Amino acid sequence: MDKKNTHKITTAIISRLEWTTTFIVIIAILVCIFFLYNNLYQCLGDINVLSRIKGQVAVKVVDMKLWEKIKNADEAKKQALEMTDIKNNPF
Repeated sequence: MDKKNTHKITTAIISRLEWTTTFIVIIAILVCIFFLYNNLYQCLGDINVLSRIKGQVAVKVVDMKLWEKIKNADEAKKQALEMTDIKNNPF
């Protein structure tokens, strides 16, 4: 290669270098914004939702067998009272 061709090639590269770096910087900024949105902003939103939901959820574990037994006993008492109310009603 002679000096003229080398000079033309370098000038072409330098003239496109500004646009190329601008494009690369814009792509890098968009990637950073996307990363921060997915890994920071959405996580903060999820934490906010979880903290609101935590106040509405029972924290203690319930023994379901015991709960069913108590519930059935309570319903049996209510049914027994209702039957006596109907039996002893003079009207």
